[in-house]
Amino acid sequence: MGETRTTMQKTKLATAVSAALSIMASQASAQQAGGELEEVVVTGIRGSLLAAMDVKRESSGVVDAISAEDIGKFPDTNLAESLQRVTGVSINRVEGEGSEVTIRGFSGDFNIVTLNGRQMPAADARGVFFGINANIRTGDSRSFDFSNLASEGVSGLQVYKSGRAGVPSGGLGGTINIETIQPLESGNQFSIGAKALSDSGGGTTPEISGLGSWTNDAGTFGVSAFGSVQEREYSNRTAITGGSGGLQWRFPFAHDGPYQDATVINPPDPDQLTGFPNSATYTYAEGTRERTNAMVTLQWAPSDRMTITADGMIARNDQSSWNIGDLPFWVRQFDFVVFDDDPAVSIPDWLSEPLAAGAGSDFSQAGKELPFRNGLFELRDELSTFGLNLDYQINDSLTLNVDVSNGRTAAGGNHPTGSIYEAVSLGGQAVAAHIVDYRTEIPNVIQTIADGSGPTTAMVGGREVTFPGGNANGIFEKSDLGAQWILQQFAEQETTIDQAQVRLELDNGGPVRANFGAGFVDHEMHRVIENYRDAIGDWNTFYIGDVVTLMGEDAIETVCISCQFDDHDNLILSADELVSDFTAAGGTVAPGASLRLV
Repeated sequence: MGETRTTMQKTKLATAVSAALSIMASQASAQQAGGELEEVVVTGIRGSLLAAMDVKRESSGVVDAISAEDIGKFPDTNLAESLQRVTGVSINRVEGEGSEVTIRGFSGDFNIVTLNGRQMPAADARGVFFGINANIRTGDSRSFDFSNLASEGVSGLQVYKSGRAGVPSGGLGGTINIETIQPLESGNQFSIGAKALSDSGGGTTPEISGLGSWTNDAGTFGVSAFGSVQEREYSNRTAITGGSGGLQWRFPFAHDGPYQDATVINPPDPDQLTGFPNSATYTYAEGTRERTNAMVTLQWAPSDRMTITADGMIARNDQSSWNIGDLPFWVRQFDFVVFDDDPAVSIPDWLSEPLAAGAGSDFSQAGKELPFRNGLFELRDELSTFGLNLDYQINDSLTLNVDVSNGRTAAGGNHPTGSIYEAVSLGGQAVAAHIVDYRTEIPNVIQTIADGSGPTTAMVGGREVTFPGGNANGIFEKSDLGAQWILQQFAEQETTIDQAQVRLELDNGGPVRANFGAGFVDHEMHRVIENYRDAIGDWNTFYIGDVVTLMGEDAIETVCISCQFDDHDNLILSADELVSDFTAAGGTVAPGASLRLV
């Protein structure tokens, strides 16, 4: 009989399983022979998750934590964006970048932020500009702005969602502790990072950071240092239903006042709550932000029982932007309105206002005012903190910790004059009729033009100057503009915190564990808010053409604000489409006037 042989080939999976079993078998043999395994150190993402889990397990109360994957490897732009990874924590954004942190629904004003256990001072200052969400004048905030801090220089974050005797009080929502690199724990490490961000305008902005830690051979002295520079370019476009004044409430609905001469389509019930937006505003801004961070920590351990730590940090965040917004408004002389079907609050889908009183029906004379606000923002946030810490193990059960620190933060204007906002308002008496479509999230506006105001004279520099007024060509252009106002705003806040803490920890390794302590905090806040407004041609724009006459046409640069919403073609309609929809709803566009799409 012949011999039969069968040949079997191992697959890659079988080979891998076989190798793993061989390793396990050899380890088991080594242990049986009396050998011991070396310590296994888990690093990387898994090590980061384990470290965060240990913090939560060993802490009393409700605590969440994030640990860096490795030195200098927090993945986010700033600390606010790192914190949003924690359950129950959300953030708001300023010009697209995380800023304020909310814990369990409590905004930043109701939370405490600490750096290595020390309370951090907070300050905020913004200007006012119609529709720009980042520029709300405050100057009285206690909310910490996390956009001032780069995330690469941090080793860990803890969020305490319940009160603890060992952390500063005053946070209704919670307490956020920021941990920095400690050289005696980190050893010798170095990290450098570089990023480049391409913005929608085609530009590229850099971000460079470096972090290093060094410890001597004896492990008794160490230094860590961190530095970061980041530049960002941004733009902001805003379409506001209601302009700067929101909604004008009317309860109950009555066919009088603004509606007394209007054709009303689909009127609300007589006892229904109603209102109408003040108008519709488009704004556009472009700006740059530059953030600089630097941090140094020194540690000295003269004995096994004593460690002395000195650290300091400085941060600066400069923001500069220009912006423009059109500010059309109603004079509340409506001639046509179509209300929506909302059963709770009925507001207009369409609103139309006719030629302003006193202007001619041939559209050659001036209509109502159309103002534009042009502004420059210059903001600076500065933060500095310095501290000294002594940790001394008195005996095997008792440890003493003494900590003193000083922190200062300031926010305010960065113009040469010290202001936060410099603006000029231009306008023209040129709107013959004003129609707004409120059917979508972005309001659509068309206007008919009456630009024939006639010449005016005024004294300029001791001589009489004649300004031509509008040229009555039915086109709203540079020569139809006049200066209205010059505005200046100052907003400044400075906060300082001096504090000292003494803590005594008792832990005998058994059932007895206790913490004792006392602290002192001196918290001071100073703020200044000033506003100035100087009339040139006032709201009525008395001197049409004065800018072109005195400074030339090159002094005015035209910007198409509605063009910034081109990616919302389904919401932004053309002038012809708006007129077609408006007339289909029953409205009438006055003949003989040129149309202007805002």
